[in-house]
Amino acid sequence: MRCLICGAVNEDIAAKCKSCGESFKPSMSRYAESRAKPSVRSDHSAFNSRHAITNPMAAVHHHDIARKWKFEYSYGAPDQTIKGLEAITGILSHIEKPHIDLRTLLNDTATLISKHFGIREVTIGLKDKKDGLFRYISMVGLREDAEQALRRLAYTVDDFRPGGRYKGTSLGKFSTLFLAEDNPYAEGEEDTYSHPVLLGSRRKSLTESIEGDYIDVMIFGKGDEIIGWIEVSGTRAGKIPDILTIRWIEAISKILSVAIFCKGHREGLR
Repeated sequence: MRCLICGAVNEDIAAKCKSCGESFKPSMSRYAESRAKPSVRSDHSAFNSRHAITNPMAAVHHHDIARKWKFEYSYGAPDQTIKGLEAITGILSHIEKPHIDLRTLLNDTATLISKHFGIREVTIGLKDKKDGLFRYISMVGLREDAEQALRRLAYTVDDFRPGGRYKGTSLGKFSTLFLAEDNPYAEGEEDTYSHPVLLGSRRKSLTESIEGDYIDVMIFGKGDEIIGWIEVSGTRAGKIPDILTIRWIEAISKILSVAIFCKGHREGLR
């Protein structure tokens, strides 16, 4: 009888190996168990064949990588970074068009901001070279009567500076947050509310947006001269735009600043 542990040859009647002293009965049991279990190597081979993509240590086919990225690029759930990049890419593609006028560019920009960031209402205003006053040019998401009321308004540069007639909280150089509780609408602007019936709503959380909330993002020209602004309300989910969204809109304002200069806004839009 050959020992299954050390391989030594023993008499058939031996109870244990004369070389290693291992009992033949337990050895047979362990041998049977080892035969019943798949080897580590064969188990890994089976795992590799089934999980070639998910196992980071396994070899993958480059076609699988290409398919994965193509799918996620087209259908993956976009996060805020992707939304921002898509918005900026869209705006730049409009700027590249040789014959697009500035008003169309602003309309398209307001639409892109609303679409990609889920903003309920977006307006963009510019300084008129003729009289130096600021007026709304592009609007998305407002009721028609509110839009017409906004078009009748005009502002001076002092209205956008800290301590002016609009009470808000400066978030930085570009952005100011106006909350409904601070009554950020001046006298004569009552008709500009999109949903006046909702005025006075109680805020239930720190992130909730109510009627009357808005954020102004300044558009600066040379020497930090204010030449316009982007105004956004809450999101369609009823939230105040988060900080990342505000930062993306600030980046868009910088792009608009360059576009306005390049398209000759300094000679007068209206």
